[in-house]
Amino acid sequence: MKAAGLGTVEFHRNVDDEELLKELARIWDLVLTGEGRRPYKGDLSKHGSRFSYGPYYRRWGSWIGACEALLDWEPKTPTNESTERSDAAIASTRSVRNRKRQIPLKIRYAILLRDRFTCQVCGRSPSSSPGLQVDVDHIKSEADGGALEQSNLRCLCRDCNVGKGPYSEKLELH
Repeated sequence: MKAAGLGTVEFHRNVDDEELLKELARIWDLVLTGEGRRPYKGDLSKHGSRFSYGPYYRRWGSWIGACEALLDWEPKTPTNESTERSDAAIASTRSVRNRKRQIPLKIRYAILLRDRFTCQVCGRSPSSSPGLQVDVDHIKSEADGGALEQSNLRCLCRDCNVGKGPYSEKLELH
């Protein structure tokens, strides 16, 4: 292959669920943050996934099955017994654990579906305003005693969530 000037293809055999789901979580976060939706199969190549659709299909039977597995998945965190792991594996696990995801993916997606991906302050959505980014926001912050419950969460566009956009005067402070 090299002599012919062709690149080599890296095949991943026997990839465990944890590794597949970590990569799917990375892609999901990119798509949800950038486009306000769950990922589609085509987003794997679009966002440079390490794995194609095949391993997800073989493991969970469908793309939706893989997405549902991700929503139920809890990443493993290193324990004191993990001293035999390589430094790279520990660093990889720490980066996933330390990644800012205050609201679990399953809850975030449920709120986005409930609110129909529409900002609850200004009423805009990615379908009516291309390029609009939506977030899931605490109505009463956890620092102020707000619970991580669906009744305390809402969908807001980035402008309203940051509070410096054209619709920030409509925000109600709780």
